[in-house]
Amino acid sequence: MPAKKSTKKSPGKNTRKTPKISTENMMPTVSENSAEEKKRNVKPYILIAVLLLAGVLLYKNKGLFIAGIVNGKPISAFQLNKALNDKYGKQTLEMMIDK
Repeated sequence: MPAKKSTKKSPGKNTRKTPKISTENMMPTVSENSAEEKKRNVKPYILIAVLLLAGVLLYKNKGLFIAGIVNGKPISAFQLNKALNDKYGKQTLEMMIDK
């Protein structure tokens, strides 16, 4: 009696290769564009808000930076401290040590 032929195909024979589609060069969908555009539109507003906040804080605390204004020119607290330290620094240090 003749042997029955197998109807199953082996995986190596007659296999069709499906073409691979590259997604690298595909255009983003509409929803991806709108989300990205929203992020871009928000960044300038955040930057402006931070700069305004910094400006308000500096204006409110300008006494920490400006010691006074003489003849229309501001004198910074750093300049005042340096001048006082140069003139009276050694004398003050000696007084503090002697106590």
